[in-house]
Amino acid sequence: MTAVQMREHQLQDPKCEDLLGWLEGHRAVPGKRPPAALSSFEVEEGVLYYLRTFPDGLVREYVASCHVCQQCKGVAGRAPMEGHPLPEAQLVRVSADLMDLRGRVLQAFVDHYVTLFGPPDHLHTDNGLEFSSDEWRSLTMAHSFIVAYHPQSNGVVERTNRTVKDALSALAWQAPSQWPTHLPAVRLALNSAIHRAVGDQPLYLLMGRMALFGKGLTNRQTVDPDLILGRLADARRLAVEVSRKMHETNKAQYDRAARTSGPYEEGTLVLRKVLGNRGPLGDRWLGPAVYRSGWVLFVMMFWTCDHPSRCQGPC
Repeated sequence: MTAVQMREHQLQDPKCEDLLGWLEGHRAVPGKRPPAALSSFEVEEGVLYYLRTFPDGLVREYVASCHVCQQCKGVAGRAPMEGHPLPEAQLVRVSADLMDLRGRVLQAFVDHYVTLFGPPDHLHTDNGLEFSSDEWRSLTMAHSFIVAYHPQSNGVVERTNRTVKDALSALAWQAPSQWPTHLPAVRLALNSAIHRAVGDQPLYLLMGRMALFGKGLTNRQTVDPDLILGRLADARRLAVEVSRKMHETNKAQYDRAARTSGPYEEGTLVLRKVLGNRGPLGDRWLGPAVYRSGWVLFVMMFWTCDHPSRCQGPC
């Protein structure tokens, strides 16, 4: 930004205009109370400079009204969390994610899941092309997708994959390309470990049978055969209750930082987040744009906007 452009921008602010008029001799005294001591300001090449640090309020106000600052550094709103409903039975709702693209995804899903447990009633995945092909649409089951560019909407699977990746990286550090050979062992370890939240093995909650090991370290538990069905029902109820409470706790923690930027009135000037690859120095936001009945009509000539400071922020 040139000195002329900076001066024009400062003259749009009443406080800066008032200080410029006083420092340049156009006014005997400032018309308004300055934000700091008058000796702290000076004018060079027509631009107002402050020799120390601006008060936080003045800086925030200036940045919030700067169109270029909003396009390059604007912060998106954060809506409150909306969770998925808890499934009514095991394997009714299945969430999936990818760690590697070796081979056909649909074939791997059929070979390693459907042939073992049958098709789920509802499958929840990301928006990748490997999950949205015509082959997937031909399956007779409900299929939903996460919110685009928001992997948090499939957070449980993402967190589990991180645990799996950590275990695989420790086992395959000498030959990383051979990680698939270690996957069955990692799967057994995770499924047979006692889950801290519910105090049972995931394998037991699913199949009704403990994974017992005869040698070495063991998590063997002695169960009375006469009480096994009752205990399994109690364990599953506990797992559902723990999942519900964890969901409520996570939602409350997430919602504390929620900051919504709407609702907007008809005709409000807003900015729209740039999704996908924007380059290392590309703008984070596009606009200003005009809000119209739940959708956005973009102003193609961005720089022809007469009042960029009126934009009410990212949407």
